Amino acid sequence: MLLNPILLIAGLGAGVSSAYHLLRLPNSMGYKRDWAHRSPCSNFNISQVMVGTNYSVNGYPLAVTSTYANVTFTVRVRLLNDSAEEKFHQILPPLVMSMYGTLCIPSVPVDKNWAGQLAQYQVISDHASMRTYQCSLVQFVDTPAVDASSFDVCKNTTGVNGTFQEWGSEILTTPTPSSAPPAPTEVEPENAAQDNKAKLNPWMVVGVPAVTGLLPILATLF
Repeated sequence: MLLNPILLIAGLGAGVSSAYHLLRLPNSMGYKRDWAHRSPCSNFNISQVMVGTNYSVNGYPLAVTSTYANVTFTVRVRLLNDSAEEKFHQILPPLVMSMYGTLCIPSVPVDKNWAGQLAQYQVISDHASMRTYQCSLVQFVDTPAVDASSFDVCKNTTGVNGTFQEWGSEILTTPTPSSAPPAPTEVEPENAAQDNKAKLNPWMVVGVPAVTGLLPILATLF
């Protein structure tokens, strides 16, 4: 089941003094408001709950819902076989979202040499009130670019626009009125696998002890 982005962010029990975001495509690992500011993935990791996506290196949509306007998104990936744990590759220039709601970029291609690899896909939201993090687990595949129109969530909310900044641009944050709707609903990593599945439509919710134990399992799923 896909949720209407306005219903998702409206009336769900959070204060309006801080900005939050939810990664819709590729599917988020999970969301908990109190952890949103924790790098790199809001305290979620693949040893708890995984919500994964087959991601075509030729293009896959990015959809994100924000509770505040004038936020800047940084989109990065970290290959899980990379020995440098903190080595992230930025795959888009800084992206400014003009209004709260949902923004979708229909196709984001990546390095074709990444095909066959697992990666942590990270979206950072910068706002004057705070910085928040969301992540997805992706498997890069060399298939035709994914058709964004096949996802109901890949539609911009009325009034929402995205503007790319130059590569290397300073991240700009602009205060916005305190009338924005509250944060998305929370998804606990250990106790809400079914709730998470219903909200974000993942293909996988699996608990594993570590990345090394995870790889043989994933090999049978992709």
